[in-house]
Amino acid sequence: MVLKINKILFLISLIIFFCSNAILGQDDTIIKQDTNQIIAALKQKQQYLNENLHEEKNLFKLFAYPIIVTTEKEKYAGFASMLAYERKLGTSFSLMYSSQASIYYIDGNTIYNISGNIDFRYYYSMKKRIRQQIGANNFHGNYFALALDDFYYSEKGFGISMDGPWNEYYYSSFLKPKIQLMCGIQRRISNWAYYDLAPYVNYDTFLSHFSYGFKFQLGLAWGK
Repeated sequence: MVLKINKILFLISLIIFFCSNAILGQDDTIIKQDTNQIIAALKQKQQYLNENLHEEKNLFKLFAYPIIVTTEKEKYAGFASMLAYERKLGTSFSLMYSSQASIYYIDGNTIYNISGNIDFRYYYSMKKRIRQQIGANNFHGNYFALALDDFYYSEKGFGISMDGPWNEYYYSSFLKPKIQLMCGIQRRISNWAYYDLAPYVNYDTFLSHFSYGFKFQLGLAWGK
């Protein structure tokens, strides 16, 4: 009788031993997975900080996008590109000049235009990011901006007209800009890209009226 009880206890001990090993093995696997995820997240965070702890005082940006407008009043399509240079003025302020060229087609006409824009930006969170050691004196931050949009504008078009086989015109303006107020976010993506998004309010000094909108840019960038 004692031998039978001992055998039963021995079998129960073996079952408990193997079950505990299996459970502990699963726990070890879960712990290893969680640890690997934490390490990966820390590495990603460190990479993010390293990319944004570089000081930059000059930034070149290139942005291109299609133009497609379809409304009851007008329909046209085209392509535009923008080249910009932004320069830091101290820690929180910057001055940016950008030039934009576009071509589009509307009602059988081809239109080219070139425009120039000037932005004066205030990165209001820059000093705080530097103080907290999560940023450097660069162009990665939130900002308020005052812009002179289309302070220079030149347009040339040609195409089919009702009066003859071809019609051509040229128009240009200088110092009749759209005064623009923006509250935006600019972020660097690695060392070769950026995105910039901002709602804005416009006052057109040529047409004397207000408008509003939202801009989004995703393009190439190089800073030093």
